[in-house]
Amino acid sequence: MGDAIFSRFNDIIEYKNLSIESIDLIINKTIEEELNNLNEEYKEILNIENIKQKYFGEKEIMKTLKNARAIKNQIRYILGFEIELINQTRILAN
Repeated sequence: MGDAIFSRFNDIIEYKNLSIESIDLIINKTIEEELNNLNEEYKEILNIENIKQKYFGEKEIMKTLKNARAIKNQIRYILGFEIELINQTRILAN
């Protein structure tokens, strides 16, 4: 099931906003889970603390994250983007 079906649930089910602490916990847990899926090379190269600060460092940014599913999708996108930057940098260096 994709975002389209879940957005229909959002119209029916009322959700309360996540606290900053909850968002931070979801971010950290999701990053840890996603890192477990990466090979060791990327785990060593990715600077997770810098990534978290860059994309989620401001509370105003964190407040825009509405639910756990959206946070997880955003993190997957961000990590994929950062890995692509690493790969493109390697290509340009050769």
